[in-house]
Amino acid sequence: MFAVTSKTPGEGRRAYSPSAYFFFAHEQRVNLQEEYPDATISAIQKTSAQLWQKMNTSERAPYEELALGLETPSRATKACGLREQMKMEMVIGF
Repeated sequence: MFAVTSKTPGEGRRAYSPSAYFFFAHEQRVNLQEEYPDATISAIQKTSAQLWQKMNTSERAPYEELALGLETPSRATKACGLREQMKMEMVIGF
């Protein structure tokens, strides 16, 4: 986590681009919450991390492409929708 050097909202924070794992974890969180509605957030995050670690590089490639912005048109559409949904979740606070 980066330290915030100013108490003014938005100042002192570093912007970052989402990693490949971020896209994967978001997708998995939705799926795991539907499959296990009583699971805790930490259990879902742990399961997501374990699934990511078991994946090989070819399985991770679509998420790497999303993170790098080198997606194909069909993936670009999906990524755009996912990014917009994530922005809304951050604004709303979910």
